[in-house]
Amino acid sequence: MGPSFTLRQEHIDAIGRAYREDFARRLARYFEAYKPDLAAGVDLRAFATSTIDFAAQRGILEEEGITWLATILLSARRAKQPTDWIGPLLERLQKPNNGAVPPEEERLLEVHREAQRRGVVAAHDEKEAA
Repeated sequence: MGPSFTLRQEHIDAIGRAYREDFARRLARYFEAYKPDLAAGVDLRAFATSTIDFAAQRGILEEEGITWLATILLSARRAKQPTDWIGPLLERLQKPNNGAVPPEEERLLEVHREAQRRGVVAAHDEKEAA
C-alpha cells in the first residue's frame, strides 16, 4: 500500500479560509465591475467578508445566494434604508416548515420581495436577481 495522508483539522481550516478569502475577493470584484453604482464608497473586501459571515449564520451558503443577499444589502445602503429586518426574516424562514427548511432560493426570493416592498430594490431587479 502507498503512503496514507490524513487531513488534520488545521489543514481543513486553512482550506476553508483560503476559499473564503478567494470568494470575498471575487465578490468584491463582481460589484466593482458589474454594480459600480452600489459599490461606490464601500470597502468591498470588508463588506464581502462580513456578508459571507452574515449569510453563513443564516444558512445561505451558495455563492449565487450570497451574491444576491449582498446585492440587497448594498441596495439598502444606497437607498439609506435599514437592514436590521433581513437577519430576523432569514432566521424565521430557516425554521422548518412542516419539517423541511425551504430551499435557499425561496428564502432569498422572500427577502427580495420584502426589500421590494420596502423600496430597497426596484420591481425590475427581481428579474435580474432570479
